[in-house]
Amino acid sequence: MPHPHQGSCFRYWGWVLMATVWPLGLGLQASLWVEDCAWWPAVAQGQEPAQARQSAVEFSAKKIESAHLENLHRIELKPIPATAKVQAVEKRAILFGGSPETEAAMAELAASGVTIIVSVDGAPPLVELAKKHGLKYVHIPVKYSTLSREQIVSLAAVLQRNHEPVYVHCHHGKHRGPAALVAALKCTVTDLETDALLKTFGTDPKYRGLYEAARKAQPLQAHELARVPEKLPEAIQDLSPARLMSEIDCSFDQLLALRKVSEPLENKELPVQLRTWQEQAIDLEEAFLEYQRLIERQFPMMPPEQQMQYRQFLKTSLSHAAAIRSELTATADRSDGMPARLKKCCDSLDALQQSCAGCHAQFRN
Repeated sequence: MPHPHQGSCFRYWGWVLMATVWPLGLGLQASLWVEDCAWWPAVAQGQEPAQARQSAVEFSAKKIESAHLENLHRIELKPIPATAKVQAVEKRAILFGGSPETEAAMAELAASGVTIIVSVDGAPPLVELAKKHGLKYVHIPVKYSTLSREQIVSLAAVLQRNHEPVYVHCHHGKHRGPAALVAALKCTVTDLETDALLKTFGTDPKYRGLYEAARKAQPLQAHELARVPEKLPEAIQDLSPARLMSEIDCSFDQLLALRKVSEPLENKELPVQLRTWQEQAIDLEEAFLEYQRLIERQFPMMPPEQQMQYRQFLKTSLSHAAAIRSELTATADRSDGMPARLKKCCDSLDALQQSCAGCHAQFRN
C-alpha cells in the first residue's frame, strides 16, 4: 500500500521539473525561431506566428532629400538580438515616397538598389518607363478611407519575398503609401507605434481609416501568405473618368441620407453612421481629386475657353466635397453644435448637386 503522501510528493517534484524545463524549452524554441526567420519574424517554413516566438527588430526611418521623388523616406530593419547566424543577415531596406513619373526619378530608384516598385495609387503605374531602368512593378490600389486585409497581406508578401530594397508609393507619398506600408510592417513588427510613425511621415490625421487600419493590423498568418500569388498584377487598368464618376455618384447618393437626419438627435446608431458618412465623404473628395488628375490629360484636346470652364466646375465641386468631409469630421469628433454642422453638410450637398448639374448640362448632356 503506498504511503499517503507519496502521490502528492510525486506531483510536487513533477511541477518542479516542469517549472525548470519549460522555460528552457521556450527559450530554445524562440532562439530557433529567430534564426529561421531572419529579419521577418512572423512567418517561417509554413508555421503560424506566435507572439512569444517573434524576434525583436531594430527599426529606423529617415527622410532623404530628393529632387525627383516627393516625401522620400528610407526604412531599415535589422534583427536583434544578434546571434552568429543573424549577424550575417544584411539590413533590409524599404523606401517610400511619391510617384516616380520621370526618367530621373526611375534612375534614382535604380541607383539606390530598388528592383521592385509597389504602387498603391489608383492610377495605373508607368510600367514601361520602369522597365527601361530594370525595375518591376506591382499594383495594389487602395482608397483613402481604409485598407483591406487582402491589400495589407499582399504588400506584406511582396516585402517578405524580395530581398532587395522595395519602393512603395502612392501619388504624393504622404497618405496611402505610408499607411499601407506601416500596416504591412505591423503584421510582423508588432510593437510599431503606428500613429506616431504616420504623423512623422506626414499622413493627415483626417484619414482616420488609414490610421485605424495600420493600428489594428494583426500578425501575418502563414495560410494568408500562401494565398497571395507569386506574381501580382503590374498594372490594374480599370481607372477611368467614367469609373470615377460612378464612384462619385455612389458616394453622393449615400451621403444624401444626411438630409433625413432631423432633431432631436437621439438615434443611438447616429455616431456609427457619422463615421460611415465620414468615410464616404473622404471617398467622394478623393474621387474628385483623382478625376481631376486623370482628366488633365484630356484638356489639351479641348478649346481653351472650355478648358477654363471645365476646370472651374471641377474646382467648385471639389471645394463643396471638401466642405462636406470637413464638417462630417468635426461632427464625428464632438457632439456639440451637431445640428448646425449637419445643416452645413446638407447645404454643401445641395451646392455640389447644383455644380454637377451645371457641368453635366454644358459638357455631358
